[in-house]
Amino acid sequence: MKNLMEFKVYLFSVLTVAYGCSEPEGGYKEPTPADNVFYSKHVVVGEVTELLQPDPIFEDMYGNSTYGAMVTVRCTYKGGPLPGRIQIGGAGYIPGHCSSKDLEKGKKYVLFLRGKEENGHSYEQSQIAVLEDELKNYLNVCDLHMQYPEEKGMALERPVCPAASKLDTCKRHGEAKQPKTVEIVTVKSKPVYTQGENTEQTPEPVVGKSKTDEQNTAMTVMTSLSAILVCVVIQLMM
Repeated sequence: MKNLMEFKVYLFSVLTVAYGCSEPEGGYKEPTPADNVFYSKHVVVGEVTELLQPDPIFEDMYGNSTYGAMVTVRCTYKGGPLPGRIQIGGAGYIPGHCSSKDLEKGKKYVLFLRGKEENGHSYEQSQIAVLEDELKNYLNVCDLHMQYPEEKGMALERPVCPAASKLDTCKRHGEAKQPKTVEIVTVKSKPVYTQGENTEQTPEPVVGKSKTDEQNTAMTVMTSLSAILVCVVIQLMM
């Protein structure tokens, strides 16, 4: 059992190097409020009252870089109603990911959560939480419905949460303005002649490494790493 766990850690380390975080094509773009809502099953406003170690979802798989949290739910805007207290796992930093989903005890957040696994007890963040002060930026996102937490079918008493906007001008995922297409027109230059000659000067071609060549090189590296991993698995099973 110990050898299996050691192998999992080793395997994750290798994959982290192979598939480590890299800047997406076109550069990193900050998600809009509508994006955060779209990629979440639950949108919750709540206060972190306790940090948990070990992580209730990943346990000690990543050492102390991930942890859990207990949250007192003030209200939900999507996927509600929820109980008055919920448990979150997978907070903090997962090696190989491009960002950290940290939470601090005593702070109030707008949380973006995935649904719980079947028979699971913990929610996991789908997007990076924002402080409650930014809630106003989310009230004009479409299809939000504010609900207070419930216990045994009864709504719990909580500080008032603002209602979501009912305006027709609400924001949806993917509705951001697209950049205008700029047409580039190439003007062919006139031939250049030297005195006494009637020949056109032809520039030498510029040779560079194509994007396809780079992709093929990356694929070769990944294939080699996969072969190494297979050999390690075989050795551990013997």
